[in-house]
Formats: sequence, C-alpha cells, structure tokens
Amino acid sequence: MNNTEYLAVKIDGKYFIVNGIELTLTGLQFRLEDKTTFVGNDYDPSYLNSRSLYQLCRRIKKRLNKYSKNANIYTVNSDNTMREVNTKQLKWL
Repeated sequence: MNNTEYLAVKIDGKYFIVNGIELTLTGLQFRLEDKTTFVGNDYDPSYLNSRSLYQLCRRIKKRLNKYSKNANIYTVNSDNTMREVNTKQLKWL
C-alpha cells in the first residue's frame, strides 16, 4: 500500500503543491508552491492520516473556492501516483 506523501491542487489547469500547512483550532495557513521549486514537506506528516487528511482537504477546498471555483485537490502517493480527493462527499465529516 502506498502512503500519501503530499497534497497537490489543480487551479484553472495548473498544478501546485500544498506546503507550509499549519492547522489551528480557528484557522488554517498554507502556501502553494510550484512543483518545480518544491523540495519537500515542511509540516507535520500526521496531517496526511485518513481522517485528518479529509478534514484538511475540506478546509483547503473551502479557502481556495474564494479565488477559483475550478480547484481540485489530489493526494500524491509514494509511488508518484495521484488520486483526486472527492470533496463533495466530505460534508458529513
């Protein structure tokens, strides 16, 4: 089984890596990096566990929807495969 290495987003046809994630009780901070300049995660890897991952994706999607309605979130696995996170089904979490 492949582990999730990091998150990627696709906004208006361009891919970015989500980095610098800081999740607090009242807010979320993150930055989007170009995949050519990405050198590695600088956040707690426990955010990529199953339940935390879906909560995190839901909050990132909500924030990105303020700027673009065409934002999709993907997990990138250790074997470099990508899988889209279905955020429409995350309302119950």
